[in-house]
Amino acid sequence: MRTVTILGLGVLGLFSALPAQALTISNIDPDPHTVTIKAGGNSTELTIAPQAVVEPACEPSCTVEL
Repeated sequence: MRTVTILGLGVLGLFSALPAQALTISNIDPDPHTVTIKAGGNSTELTIAPQAVVEPACEPSCTVEL
């Protein structure tokens, strides 16, 4: 039984270590916010309106800065 538990935790760890496949940004504040999306050498600033949900195009290796 202990072996099954350890293997189960290992599988859960593997699933949580996989990279994200989608990006959704929500702004629940009453003020607009600007985020910077970096992909490779390119950088794009995106202003998110209050109460808006945005799905920016993101290459496989992008970084989001708040």
